[in-house]
Amino acid sequence: MQNASKAPELAVSKNALPIAMRVANAMHKIGVVGLPRNYEIFYGAMSGTNPDLQKELFELGNNIDQEKLDAIFAKHCARADDEKLVGKICDAIEEKLGGVHHRFQRGYRNVINEAIRLNTTGAESWLALETSGHGALKENYFLDDGAYQIAKAEAAASANPFSSWLAAA
Repeated sequence: MQNASKAPELAVSKNALPIAMRVANAMHKIGVVGLPRNYEIFYGAMSGTNPDLQKELFELGNNIDQEKLDAIFAKHCARADDEKLVGKICDAIEEKLGGVHHRFQRGYRNVINEAIRLNTTGAESWLALETSGHGALKENYFLDDGAYQIAKAEAAASANPFSSWLAAA
């Protein structure tokens, strides 16, 4: 007779974790620095959305360094300083989200400090994003945290007004 109090065993797949957590875990295991551009590379490779990037990254094997990752990023990933892409982002922020795009000087800490300053004046600033890919959300205390941003983006993907053109960029 079976013991009725024993809970059934559940098989847990590697894929049970959200992709953002798998990306962060993989990067940590192989010693890759948690830079936003590195998250973008690994996310593209591990999600299967960019087979060429995936192939090139996995061909590095254990020979991964930042210089090689930066070369892969430049070759395969969207550039935030691309004027066409910036224009689409501005349009989406202003037209689809009802926000205001506030350009500020370069440097992610400068951008974050400006967002914090705007909030103290009553001008709501929910996102501070620098063209290098550094970004910080107000709800996360303006910490420069790429993994948090990926998790948020993944959670909101179905409602993301950018999704239709990001895939084509």
